[in-house]
Amino acid sequence: MGSDGKDRTYVQCQYCGHIYQIAAKVSIEESIIESECPKCGDITGLNLGARGEDIYYFYDPTLDERYYY
Repeated sequence: MGSDGKDRTYVQCQYCGHIYQIAAKVSIEESIIESECPKCGDITGLNLGARGEDIYYFYDPTLDERYYY
């Protein structure tokens, strides 16, 4: 749950690798979700869970823009 009291889910864009939050609670059992990336506009995202510490457990490092762009 975010600081504003709403459920949040972290998502990684499967096109550009950008990590962002959406205002919805998505089960971690659902790995690929449809969500529009605010950076590139692609709609395919990888569900990274609701907790910030889980981002680096679930994310795809081959799309990490710090290393591969």
